[in-house]
Amino acid sequence: MALSNLCKVVKLSPNCSKPRNHSIDRLTYHHMAGVLSAQSCVDWFAQTRAQSSANYCIGYDGTIAGCVDEDNRPWTTSSRENDNRAITFELSNSAAGKNWPVSDATIEAAIRLTVDICKRHGKTRVLWFADEERSLAYQPKAHELVVTVHHWFANTDCPGPYLESKLPYIVETVNAKLAVDDRKWYEKSGEWALAQKLGITDGTRPDDPATRAEVAAMIVRALG
Repeated sequence: MALSNLCKVVKLSPNCSKPRNHSIDRLTYHHMAGVLSAQSCVDWFAQTRAQSSANYCIGYDGTIAGCVDEDNRPWTTSSRENDNRAITFELSNSAAGKNWPVSDATIEAAIRLTVDICKRHGKTRVLWFADEERSLAYQPKAHELVVTVHHWFANTDCPGPYLESKLPYIVETVNAKLAVDDRKWYEKSGEWALAQKLGITDGTRPDDPATRAEVAAMIVRALG
């Protein structure tokens, strides 16, 4: 079963298509349009009469629940194409109506879950264009995931004004946590820069083998 280890609750929904017919290259965040626990959300999706589901449900307190195996297509956005390509999330609101706010705990859980998904699927970059035409036309590279929203595919306000306004923050934070530091070990440690500052080495050919004469010269320089 392909679900995140961050799940505190797992209750699989029958409302899905097995398996998905496209590789995962999108993410879709939804709001529940209500204040619900993760357990309540997966309990609803477990009923066939719901005729809907999501891969993950995140409750008002940040609890994460698994609902549809990542290998399968959830029934979330009224779009077969999007759901075959996307891992989808249902996020609880912290209050009902108006701006449909979402708690910080729920948003931070979504960030942790997204980072986990990216790492397991070999993704290093998440993109949010805030534009339907551009997003749906974009062909993600193998290491990318594109964020889509429900109202691009159905007559709905989902994910709600508040959550949609937080998508840039979610994406920025996820990308910062995924940032790969590809510097060499001697660049990260600071020792190579210090050796140059002290005159032990001129900083050239850092990955080449040193001759015995060069080693002797560096030792003498280090000893002063």
